[in-house]
Amino acid sequence: MSGSLQYSLLNKKKNFPIWFMRQAGRYLPEYQKIRKKNKNFINFCLNINDATKVSLQPINRFDLDAAIVFSDILLILNAVGQKVEFKEKIGPILKNYNSNKLYETKDKIFIKRLKNVYKILKKIKKTLPKEKSLIGFAGSPWTLLTYMINKGSPKKNVKFLKNLKKKEVIKIIKRLEHLIYIHCKEQILAGADIIQLFDSWAGLIEKKNLKEFCINPNKNIVNKIKKNFPNNPVICFPKGINKN
Repeated sequence: MSGSLQYSLLNKKKNFPIWFMRQAGRYLPEYQKIRKKNKNFINFCLNINDATKVSLQPINRFDLDAAIVFSDILLILNAVGQKVEFKEKIGPILKNYNSNKLYETKDKIFIKRLKNVYKILKKIKKTLPKEKSLIGFAGSPWTLLTYMINKGSPKKNVKFLKNLKKKEVIKIIKRLEHLIYIHCKEQILAGADIIQLFDSWAGLIEKKNLKEFCINPNKNIVNKIKKNFPNNPVICFPKGINKN
């Protein structure tokens, strides 16, 4: 086991470690310098040298207790054929999703397309002091589904539910659940001490669907990680769930 954050989460240590939810980013001038030469954000996240540098920038500046791999939750969708691009002042824009690619992409191909993420984690781990933890992350099934069908940020509504049967929603969520676990597993194997699951749009789920769309899928992923990697804690962040 390495890192004070990992130790604290497993042992309920009295001294609370500190890290920021989004620590590498636009508020840092050193980040802006590297971002300027990386016009394509997805390619930036897959650039081994630059993504490693920006992952470590907050550690060098603030001496935080954990580094977070510089990445994006939408890389999973990009890896199964739904191309993602980021436009300034708009955010992510996604192409139409292809159900065949979603269900037929083999695990080996999926991992290969995300191999740079795992190389970045390995490189960070080599540089990171042993007392620091390394956090990997992924989007939760529901949140990825909202981006997938809306082809962008859902903002305040989920219009697609009017045209998509609940059975189909659950089927897609189940498939995403598998892909997310694979991505988390590979991050742990590459050196992540902790995994965080971001359910950024959980607040849009109706109360009657909360268990099937949010609680159960996240629980399934967490349980699988705990079973195979008992020393790697998982943090769940279902944003806005208190509204439901």
